[in-house]
Amino acid sequence: MAWLTFLGLAVSKSRSVSFSAREWLALTAAIGISVWCMAKPLGGPKYELREPTHLLGAFVSRTSWGLVLFGAILTIGGAAGSMAAIYDVSTGRASVGEVFKASRSSSRAGSPKGSPPPMTPSSKRHTPTHCSCY
Repeated sequence: MAWLTFLGLAVSKSRSVSFSAREWLALTAAIGISVWCMAKPLGGPKYELREPTHLLGAFVSRTSWGLVLFGAILTIGGAAGSMAAIYDVSTGRASVGEVFKASRSSSRAGSPKGSPPPMTPSSKRHTPTHCSCY
């Protein structure tokens, strides 16, 4: 749930070039929970199978394909996010500091450097509704 919370926050704020404090907190919580679960796993008692005679019966696959698919989606999402950050830094859309900055950025955060200001209704050029070129 912690990773889904982080993913939801990251997607909902995807227009920003940096993480907000809420996103950093969700990421830290997700990493902390993951590390804690690996350090202190829950479950039944641990059995050590040292001899082949302990392995009785036919092999049964116990792969949770739903979790495999979920892990693959998270991995692809993480790789895509990393590639987006690298692309933004390499094209000049954001600096390394802006990518890792935790505060809100300005409204022009997603526009490339040197681009014209966004168009307002009063700055739009008049376009004719018909063409008399023929």
